[in-house]
Amino acid sequence: METNGLSIQETAKKFNIDSNKTLSKEQYEEGGAYSLENQKRSRKISMNSKLNIPKKIKEEFLEEEVICLRAENAYLKKLETLI
Repeated sequence: METNGLSIQETAKKFNIDSNKTLSKEQYEEGGAYSLENQKRSRKISMNSKLNIPKKIKEEFLEEEVICLRAENAYLKKLETLI
């Protein structure tokens, strides 16, 4: 940054860092340009946030799935006896 005479915004653009993220001058001085490359931060997803699927819909879906799996199982058994 200082050796090339680039501003913080220019340095961020050069290393494809979002402009809303701030560059740490100390980080650059300690790690150099390598510490700024491919710097992607993602938000942590909370494991507590579960989908609120209504119980009735969930039960109906599971019942349909059981019916389909039973039919598939019966088909495979019949196929096995024919072979």
